[in-house]
Amino acid sequence: MFKYCVLSLLICFGAIFDHAWAMEEELVLEIESYSGDAIIPHIPLLEEWVKRDYIHYPYLWVPTTSDCGFDLFIKEEHALVTIVKQQGEVVGVAVGISFDSERLQNYFQEPLSRLAEEHGFDPSQILYMSFFLTAPERRNDPLLVQAIYDTYVKFASNLGKTKVSYWADMSSDEHHPLKPEKLVPVEPWGEVIHGFRSMKIKLNMSWMTLQSDGSVKEAIHPAEFFIKDL
Repeated sequence: MFKYCVLSLLICFGAIFDHAWAMEEELVLEIESYSGDAIIPHIPLLEEWVKRDYIHYPYLWVPTTSDCGFDLFIKEEHALVTIVKQQGEVVGVAVGISFDSERLQNYFQEPLSRLAEEHGFDPSQILYMSFFLTAPERRNDPLLVQAIYDTYVKFASNLGKTKVSYWADMSSDEHHPLKPEKLVPVEPWGEVIHGFRSMKIKLNMSWMTLQSDGSVKEAIHPAEFFIKDL
C-alpha cells in the first residue's frame, strides 16, 4: 500500500513537472539581434511590421520602403535590429541607433545633435530607439517589452551610452475620425517603460498620412523627443 502511494505521488509530481516544463517552454523568448548586412534578409519583415502598426492613430503613416529608412540601419556601424520570437512566431521587433549618427541627422533633415546640445544633452551618450513594436496580441506585455528593452540597455552600455531616447507624435485631435475609442499605443514608452522626460526638442515632421476618406496625402505632425537615464 505504501509503495503504491509513493508511486502515485511520484506520477503526480512527474505530471506537474512535465506541465510546468511545457509552460516554461511556451514562455521562452528567442531574441536575435543583427547589424550591418545581416539586417538585409529581415527587411521585408521589418517593413511589414512598420506598415501594419504605424497606420494607426496618431501616426496614420503610409510609408514606402525608402521612407522606412532601412538603408540607414544597414550602413550605420552603431545600429542594432532585434527580432523576438516565441514558439517560432515573431512577437517583437525593434531598432536602436546612435543619436549622434550623421546618417540619422540626414534622415530627419534636422541637426539633432546640435538641438540636443542646446538643451544640455550630450548626443554621443544617447541611444535613439527608431521603433519598438510588439505583436498586437502582445501589446504592452511587460515580460516581452522588458526583454527587448534589456537588449538595448546592454547594447547602449557596450557603446558607452548612458541614455535612451525616442520621439512621439503629439497629435491630440480628440475628435479625429480615425482615433479609436480606446487608444492602445503601438510602442511601450510611458506604458511599460517609464521615467522619460522631454528633451525640449520639438519638430514639425511631414509624412504620407492616411485620411478619413481612405486617401493618402502628405500632412504635418508635431513631434517631440523624450529621454531616459539608463
